[in-house]
Amino acid sequence: HPLSGPVEAKPACASVSLTRSTLQEIKQELKELGEQQEMTKATLEQLVTKTADQLQEQVRSGGSAPTTHQLSSEREQAEAQAACPVCSTDISVQVGQLLQRYEKLQELVDSFMSRQAPAPTLPSTTLLSSSLKQDEELLKRIQATVMQVQGDYEKLSSVTGNLLDDRHQKQKDIEV
Repeated sequence: HPLSGPVEAKPACASVSLTRSTLQEIKQELKELGEQQEMTKATLEQLVTKTADQLQEQVRSGGSAPTTHQLSSEREQAEAQAACPVCSTDISVQVGQLLQRYEKLQELVDSFMSRQAPAPTLPSTTLLSSSLKQDEELLKRIQATVMQVQGDYEKLSSVTGNLLDDRHQKQKDIEV
């Protein structure tokens, strides 16, 4: 039926539009997470430098080395000021949400692709066939972008883990 073709294409276009929108949101969130991660890293480095400088100053001024209790208190104050544990938790939550959104997006793409059946090439369906080919090309690009987002997510997770490991190691170094 010539009329059924364009009507079937409308939900597909809506699905593609929703997928594009979701993909843009995910890209923006990844960008924001990366920026937040850089700020957290800079804050951690500043805290480590500040604490090391304070320790060196105490040793130079002839003061006794700080006790474990003093170091613990200073560390707690530094963590409270930098809110690093909150940032780390916040990043973990955001990464989890991003992963959930990615999975939903992948489900949408899979669902859309499973509904696509090869259309018969009849003179009355040439326009529909052309539209479907464009949609398929668009979906391929979206899938490639989704795969890139997944790779970015994995890199972000790795970097976050490395930052946390570095933070813990620097804290241990300070305590020693």
